[in-house]
Amino acid sequence: MKKINLIMLSLIFMSGNTHASFLPQNNPLKFGQGNAAMEVKDLRSYGKPNKMYPITPGKVMLATEKDGTKSFYMPTGKLALSIAKDGTSTFYLSGAQITKDKDGNLTSMAKNISGTNMVEITNEFGEIIEYKEMDGGGKVYKIYDYDMNLKQSIHYDQYGKNVSAIINEFNKGQTIYGANGLPIREVDFENNVTMRYDYDDNNRLVSKVDIYGNRTHYASDGSMTYTENKDGIVLLNYTYGYNSANQYCLISSFDPTTRSTTYYENNRPTITKNYAGAIEIERFYNGSTFVASFDRETQEMTWYDLAGRAVYKSIDNTITFKYIYSEGELVGGWNAQNNQLTVYYNERMMVTLQLGDFGDPIKGTKDVITEIGPDENSHTWGTVETIEGFEDYDPGKEPTAEDVLRLIEAGLLDHIYISSPL
Repeated sequence: MKKINLIMLSLIFMSGNTHASFLPQNNPLKFGQGNAAMEVKDLRSYGKPNKMYPITPGKVMLATEKDGTKSFYMPTGKLALSIAKDGTSTFYLSGAQITKDKDGNLTSMAKNISGTNMVEITNEFGEIIEYKEMDGGGKVYKIYDYDMNLKQSIHYDQYGKNVSAIINEFNKGQTIYGANGLPIREVDFENNVTMRYDYDDNNRLVSKVDIYGNRTHYASDGSMTYTENKDGIVLLNYTYGYNSANQYCLISSFDPTTRSTTYYENNRPTITKNYAGAIEIERFYNGSTFVASFDRETQEMTWYDLAGRAVYKSIDNTITFKYIYSEGELVGGWNAQNNQLTVYYNERMMVTLQLGDFGDPIKGTKDVITEIGPDENSHTWGTVETIEGFEDYDPGKEPTAEDVLRLIEAGLLDHIYISSPL
């Protein structure tokens, strides 16, 4: 019996998996080479960060918004990174905010202006595209364009937690928000409802209805499905899919009434094709900035500024139409071809004026049937005078924003009406 016990004990020691306290121990396990090798207990404090935060239970580290955006938070509770469904990512750094597209290309940067409560937003080329003014709590309450024209004012509820209204300072329209911080309607400067938002019981957007009764429907993930008019006729069908970065985003929109299709890249429209597959409209971008659109049918190019506002139209490098702005607000449009001025009030088109007469008409003649006979060989023909065009004329001085404002102040626009089916 003693012999068996001795053999069993010897086998246990030989296995190397169990050590008796009274036996000599092997050298502690080390990692590294030569004199630089360290024990595990030393590695625990080697290269320790200057500042460490405990991640305790209950801390929010990742949140998914209703639109599918994933927000990542620091252990301190500060937002560090947000990634949208289309792959757009925004990094939140100390005093700066960087936005990149799905391919990792820089699209904009926001940084605090030292000594002020202003934030400057630039594109990837360093061009200023807008400014934001912050309140004492770090919330944005005013937004300016690149020329420091106030374009939006943001109002909050009495506790300063949720947005209650956003005012468009150019057209004096407002987006009204509910107690849950979601937009419920948009109104114009006369308080006519121009857009209504409908939600389900889970506060997910179901549809939006514009002033003409056109309704855009949304899926539970926030993507658009189709737009129909008040008579139920479908105006647009939307198709979503995965882009090259495997991000879910808008791919195209199809108009059943014209059978034309608009294609998107990075959620931006690029080209529109007709029913036969021929390109009708091309859109051009300089990085993240929309620059121009080209209508192949009219051969007209529309140009845009850094704020995305149309500046002028041209054909073969000749300006055909020019938009007129006063402190960022659209007040007029000048048709250089026929010398007509369109006047806008709160960015609503109101009236078109002929600023000058055309030149003398260029007359011609044309043979036409003056009396119909019993057959095609018996018709009576005669010559009539036609107008082939007009002589060149001096259109006079190009109208300015000051000219338009003087017309309005003189009482040009006495009555303004608009109806709302909402």
